[in-house]
Amino acid sequence: MPKQANILEFISGLPKHPIFKKLQEINSHTSRVKLRARKSSSGKFSFYLEEFPENTKKKKKDNRKRTNLKLYYWGKENTKGKDKQSLEEATATLFERHNTLRKKNGNIVDEKRNETSLIEYFETLVQKKYKTDKSWKHTLNYLKEFFKYDVPFYELAEKHCEEFRDYLLNHPKLNSRNTVHTYFAKVKACLNFAVKDNYIVKNPAQFLKVKKQETFREYLELEEMKLLDRTLCKSDQTKRAFLFTCFTGLRISDIKKLRWDEIRDNYLIYRSQKTDRVEKMKLHGRALKILAEQRAYQTEIRSFSKKVFKLISDNHSGQQIKQWAKDAGINKKITWHSGRHTFATLNLTAGNDIFTTSKLLGHKDVKVTQIYAKLIDTKKDEAIDNLPDW
Repeated sequence: MPKQANILEFISGLPKHPIFKKLQEINSHTSRVKLRARKSSSGKFSFYLEEFPENTKKKKKDNRKRTNLKLYYWGKENTKGKDKQSLEEATATLFERHNTLRKKNGNIVDEKRNETSLIEYFETLVQKKYKTDKSWKHTLNYLKEFFKYDVPFYELAEKHCEEFRDYLLNHPKLNSRNTVHTYFAKVKACLNFAVKDNYIVKNPAQFLKVKKQETFREYLELEEMKLLDRTLCKSDQTKRAFLFTCFTGLRISDIKKLRWDEIRDNYLIYRSQKTDRVEKMKLHGRALKILAEQRAYQTEIRSFSKKVFKLISDNHSGQQIKQWAKDAGINKKITWHSGRHTFATLNLTAGNDIFTTSKLLGHKDVKVTQIYAKLIDTKKDEAIDNLPDW
């Protein structure tokens, strides 16, 4: 038998001893600290505690802290009493250390809930609230990739959140700082939910941030929209849906689930997929015309549906939009979201104030809408530069 034996050896089928089965049961109730046993040259087993480092990044096993308990287990017929006493003392020491670590952060709310892990709780949120949100799913994958073990809430501290943030910032697959901002925001949102649900008393990532980089938002001008309207698209469904977005500002997620019963008396009343808030907006004449064309199309092919538009996958319809813009002679990188950007700039160009535009877009913070105001300022500068001189 190897010099060191532990519960992993028991599981993997290496030399077994009844003591390892007992340790397996005991260790199932703790997380960062485990009770181990190694066999000495004399044949007896020596108990020790093995504690995971507080830093949750993957490290070599040798970096774990080991504490010799000076308690022994012989496993012989004539040592049953001593063995039982040694195991009880070792177990008591294990749980004493476990409770010390658990209370270290002062983040205790409810014993049972506090035993819940970050990843376990995050996974529950994904399943119950964000099944269709890819950013939540991607964040969950990065959490599982980063954390060495499933960190319970009672151990979770600001340091862990900071390390995870830095991990995302330095990840070779995450080249966009704004993507990191999005993923880390999901973690902060998860922890806010945990506070609300009384799993923890405070959000350990509350004061940690990933600053977004300002990016250019491609949008269409009115003449370019007219060009698109006159140009054939591979799919009339895609064409009508995209132009409808330009006059409503709806996200692609809301366009795909839009139902006829959400259109009442020239108003659009719907629940946003992203914010889960009910939004109401008056429909522009051009948007109403598009809806009339879509209704006539469904009547013509006798394909009546509760949904307004029947679209193929985002990627395929996105490719159709790209080719459609190219065929119209528009030298811009047009995506589904460009329609939303177009709606925002059309509003501001028309003289609608930024707060009203923010409400129409369903933004929680007017700061997000101010990005579009900067685009309009640029156009104003260009207008001055184009004035004639003599």
